[in-house]
Amino acid sequence: MKRLHKPFVNLLNPRSRLATMLAGVVVCALPFTAQAELIHYSSGTGFFVSMQGHVITNAHVVEHCKTSTVTVRNASTPEAVGEIVAVDKTIDLALIRTNLAPQQLAPLRDYGGSVQAGEEALVMGFPGENARTGIYKVVETKIIDTQGPQGEPKWLQFTNAAQQGNSGGPLLDKSGNVVGVVTGKMTLTQYNATGARNEVVKESDIAISLPYLKTFLENQRIFFRRMTSAMKLSTAYIEQQAQYYILNIRCESKG
Repeated sequence: MKRLHKPFVNLLNPRSRLATMLAGVVVCALPFTAQAELIHYSSGTGFFVSMQGHVITNAHVVEHCKTSTVTVRNASTPEAVGEIVAVDKTIDLALIRTNLAPQQLAPLRDYGGSVQAGEEALVMGFPGENARTGIYKVVETKIIDTQGPQGEPKWLQFTNAAQQGNSGGPLLDKSGNVVGVVTGKMTLTQYNATGARNEVVKESDIAISLPYLKTFLENQRIFFRRMTSAMKLSTAYIEQQAQYYILNIRCESKG
């Protein structure tokens, strides 16, 4: 007899030094330290969503910050201070306000039908060592499902592309439009009573779906950029545009 477990979600925000065993899955989060000092940092990704300098990211990226302020930076923006102004832990989104005037805003997809399984996509952010250097990384991926593993409408699934530090970054379609916010990795397991062990049913990366992102921004009265073009673009062109709105977000954590 096999018993299905709820999906385990590994959030991609490095903080803990410990490996945790849950339902047969080992999760290892990698801490960031400043030089030789035992200072713990929470680091993730975000992107500009308003001309007033608002930035979207995951709630779990900022939930352990010591204060309500964070630092943001990208290839075209010197390090600046931002303030956490709204958090929704239920859907795992947070809004940061900065005094920056962005050169570009992330365009949110707003044309035709909804996102479809099988669509090619891009993950862009500051995973691992990229969080130290401030140089973004782009990885190609593909949409697996427009819902979570148990039909959750707030998630969509995509193939393995995200790493720790990608949390809060945009999932982009091949027209350069945001279709989700990268959140974590999911492992769905079932218990095999005969073999007395947990078996992996499915593994995927997950992102917060576009309708939930739009609703969150509308509730915060953020006038975000909507894009109606479905023209296919090269990865190089999408990257060229996105480098101006993608951001690395850091804060000193509570340890």
